[in-house]
Amino acid sequence: AIAGMYDYYQVKTSIRNQWAGINDAPRTTILSIYGKKNEHVGLGGTVFNDVTGPTSRTGGSVSYAYTFSVRSNINLSLALSGGFTQFKIVKSNIPIEDQGDPLMQGGDVVRSLPDATFGTNLFGDNWYLGLSIPQLLNSELDLMDDEFARIYDTTSINGKLVRHIYVLGAYKYEIN
Repeated sequence: AIAGMYDYYQVKTSIRNQWAGINDAPRTTILSIYGKKNEHVGLGGTVFNDVTGPTSRTGGSVSYAYTFSVRSNINLSLALSGGFTQFKIVKSNIPIEDQGDPLMQGGDVVRSLPDATFGTNLFGDNWYLGLSIPQLLNSELDLMDDEFARIYDTTSINGKLVRHIYVLGAYKYEIN
């Protein structure tokens, strides 16, 4: 929803390597671009890659924001974002003691899920207050196959991508 705030496009990137020097430490890379297409429409997009040991998340999304005036110097932007996330477990990167473990048989586990995010942003000349709700679809993430369920006598080992609520805000105050 912040795509409609400024009259220019912004390109941002973040590369984070946690716990430098430790094997399989978390690494995150993000690239985003967003900005105002015209008086009312903002567009944006994000791609990311998040790796921790044998697991990874890779994905991307595109965003559309519509901004309208609430008062002469206060605007409200509503946005919807859609995309996907791919979850992956590379079995060969998991240290195991029992090479015959049935869970380790077969190839890597790869699951792709669609996702959507809603966002809103209320802003004035020197402040903004925003809210976003990712994982709107509450997609089920089934990382284990039917063979695992049969061997371990379980019907389901599913996770769910649960909605979160993020709030952001800022006030710009000039001193002197």
